[in-house]
Amino acid sequence: MDFKIRRAILSDVPAIQQLVNAYADQGKMLHRSLDELCSNIRDYTVADRDGVLLGCAATEIFGENLAEVKSIAVSPTAQRMGVGRALVEKCAEDARALGIGRLFCLTFQPEFFEAAGFKRVEREALPKRIWAECVCCPGYPDCGELAMVMELGE
Repeated sequence: MDFKIRRAILSDVPAIQQLVNAYADQGKMLHRSLDELCSNIRDYTVADRDGVLLGCAATEIFGENLAEVKSIAVSPTAQRMGVGRALVEKCAEDARALGIGRLFCLTFQPEFFEAAGFKRVEREALPKRIWAECVCCPGYPDCGELAMVMELGE
């Protein structure tokens, strides 16, 4: 399947919200409002094929050496075609270009992230400030997501 990875633009917001919130409705990630997505559009990368959004991912910076890849969502019709992997690789590339040394995720899909180069870590290995969003999760405080880190190096 041919697709293009690019920075998200404001006109992508409704499609991003629809995709992310479909997974949030299943308890797989947090819901995102239109306002939140618009305010954070610079954090988002999308996969696009002929103007149709196939997937999205966001990179949130937590300091000079740490960023989170989050809101990774791929359309059911585009799964197992490399879209998610390409989105994560682009997020890692962008973080590396900013001089960030570590990329982390909180996930229910550890096998996907291990294949992309992430390693499991104890949740306590990550700074407490990353958990601020967790209070919004219906599974809080025992959601069961695993913490994983990718060392970006040079």
